[in-house]
Amino acid sequence: MSNYKTYPLFLFVAIVYTFFNSVLLPEGLYYTTLLTPFFFINLIRQKYLKYYFHFLIISLLFACIQLPTVEYPKDYIVSFVLLQTLVMFVLNAYLFFKTAHATGNVFKSLATINIVLVLVALITLFIPFIRPVLWYLLPISPDIPIIPRLKLFTFEASYYSLVMFPIAGYYALKKILLKSEYNILFFTLCLSLLLSFSLGVMITSFIGIIFVLSLNMEKLKGRVNITFLMITCWGVLASLLVLFLFYRHNPLFGRLQNIYTGKDTSARGRITDSFYIAWNVTKTKSIWFGAGLGQFKHIGKEFSNYFYSYSKIPVTRVYNSVAETFCIYGALGVILRFYAIIYLFIKTKVWENYYRQLLFIFIFIYQFTGSYLFNPAEYVIWILAFSPALFPQFNRTNFILNTKQL
Repeated sequence: MSNYKTYPLFLFVAIVYTFFNSVLLPEGLYYTTLLTPFFFINLIRQKYLKYYFHFLIISLLFACIQLPTVEYPKDYIVSFVLLQTLVMFVLNAYLFFKTAHATGNVFKSLATINIVLVLVALITLFIPFIRPVLWYLLPISPDIPIIPRLKLFTFEASYYSLVMFPIAGYYALKKILLKSEYNILFFTLCLSLLLSFSLGVMITSFIGIIFVLSLNMEKLKGRVNITFLMITCWGVLASLLVLFLFYRHNPLFGRLQNIYTGKDTSARGRITDSFYIAWNVTKTKSIWFGAGLGQFKHIGKEFSNYFYSYSKIPVTRVYNSVAETFCIYGALGVILRFYAIIYLFIKTKVWENYYRQLLFIFIFIYQFTGSYLFNPAEYVIWILAFSPALFPQFNRTNFILNTKQL
């Protein structure tokens, strides 16, 4: 099927995925899940079904090992089916990014829609009964008052920022390396990440950009928009200085202090506690093969209540993608995960494209600090990083400054 025919459909799916994927649906269910029959048919048409069967065989082998020992087989089967639907969505996304040259247009459309939704969200800040629809209003850290965090129609602020990062990273590199003039789109995307107040995404994105520039210093000499970088750095430093002098007890400094002292249960739970809890729960079943799909919310609840001194916790989850992989599929699952990452990194030559480098560095780090195994936003970033045809203007060999070709 030609890109001309698939583009409108892909744009529609991209809009739904980015902004409305979980609206009015139960937790864990997405509209991209409900579109699985169409994704399956497309895999058949594109003769790509064999790649899905590779994953299906591996997951069935794990099921044969795990099912005889699982305590909640119904939850295992439900999670198994959801995982298969996620893989079909991911493969369909890869099919488009593999050959499409209109991804930039998709990103531009999504960034434009984001402008409109952010403006609407800012208005709803002054309308209390509508505010929870577009803003995340749960406590962010101990001893810090509740502050509205932008989430739009997603279920959580950090998920929204993770979904928006590939677009924000694209326009950031255009400003840094190609001296692009998409100022409104870039500014609005930066504002979106700031309003979401997801420190994990923001810090990891800064680290990713620093790594890309540092690792390619010789190649990029004389091509980096130094003026933009200097203005950005001085702007950040000036903002921090103003906060320190005039608003020292602000949510940013408060949360950073809580993270440093270990009081921030959200950061601790994603970075360190998740591995500790996953290890203790997994070793009750099998270190090599894990506890199985859908089991942690049952067998992990008691340990989580004990660890955090909760009397009752409604939802139990491992808020770390690598830790959850270990909990579900054991050490063998973690080995297969990193084997696939390393293999695809080499196979698709990620180092040859600066944008794909940024995405790879970002998501490689982020998987140790957050996300979860069924997170479509994480897999979309992996797919973008492993798509060789993506944004050739950022290729090392074809790197140009002529923004007219964008």
